Amino acid sequence: IGDQLVGLAVGLAEAVVAMHASGVTHRDLKPTNVLMAASGPKVVDFGISHAADGTTVTQTGVVVGSPSWMAPEQAQGRGTTPAVDVFSWGATVAFAATGRFPFGEGRPDAVIYRVVHEEPDLSGVDPKLLPMVAAALRKDPSARPAADKLLVDVVKTAMAGEVPRGGPVAMTTLVLDRTWAQEPPATTKRGRGRLIAG
Repeated sequence: IGDQLVGLAVGLAEAVVAMHASGVTHRDLKPTNVLMAASGPKVVDFGISHAADGTTVTQTGVVVGSPSWMAPEQAQGRGTTPAVDVFSWGATVAFAATGRFPFGEGRPDAVIYRVVHEEPDLSGVDPKLLPMVAAALRKDPSARPAADKLLVDVVKTAMAGEVPRGGPVAMTTLVLDRTWAQEPPATTKRGRGRLIAG
């Protein structure tokens, strides 16, 4: 697995863990909302995020998000849970690994149809990351791993089976120290773990 791809997968998983721990569902995680900073990937643009307790300005039946990256239940307007961010993590990592949209390109309605009814094209995703990406892209939101389990699984892959002691920030920082090509300046290295841009 390419080192920076591993760093991206781990960094985005930690960002999703941090969002969900704060009670926030992003609902629009996608490549254009990820900044490739020297200190690691950072998630931005919380314009359509909402509280994980269901407090939101939208309602069931309203589709909010970007077709290529939204989960099936989101595309169908059936409401959203934190599982939509896990799905978007899988789509974003698949795109980073292959350079292709996992559900293809074309008109938004055609893409949404494939997201809801067809399996993603994951050919070219490294076999070591493939099980986690495929699990994240399951149609049934209850069958997707929770973000914290996803993070542990990706860290184990990055660390050849070892799971470092400490919480999500400690695990992510250790992996980024080993995988991220651009070493951050000394003034920004401390406290790197929170991968949400503020």
